[in-house]
Amino acid sequence: MTERKAWSLVALFFLLHVVLALPVLTPRLKDIGAFDEAGYVEMGRTLGLHNLPALNEYPLPALFFALTYIPVHTSDFWFVHSCALGRFLLLLLLWLSAYIAARQNIVFTSHSAAATGLLRVTNSTADTTAMRPKR
Repeated sequence: MTERKAWSLVALFFLLHVVLALPVLTPRLKDIGAFDEAGYVEMGRTLGLHNLPALNEYPLPALFFALTYIPVHTSDFWFVHSCALGRFLLLLLLWLSAYIAARQNIVFTSHSAAATGLLRVTNSTADTTAMRPKR
């Protein structure tokens, strides 16, 4: 399989995954985790206001969510939009890292193992969000 066909196949599966996970990727306000995710989004906003977090407050997620806050800072719903953009970018980074690992044969040894590994990784991210209690 050529490099171009491999990228197009991965892009097709990625788009399919985005379409299937769209309700999880675009949360409503009540779907955002009250402590962990909300705290990171808020730390990202305050990092944009020149408030540096301490090292024990996980500054790397604050930097990530500061980058997601920049395009939506003028919106009234910046919190929800920043969270949705962060979830989409994290999913993109997950797929990109799994593809690079599969291409370098670091983790996977065959094409069937690569497909199985990608399905396991993406299903585990969907399972943790699907297990939240409904209100």
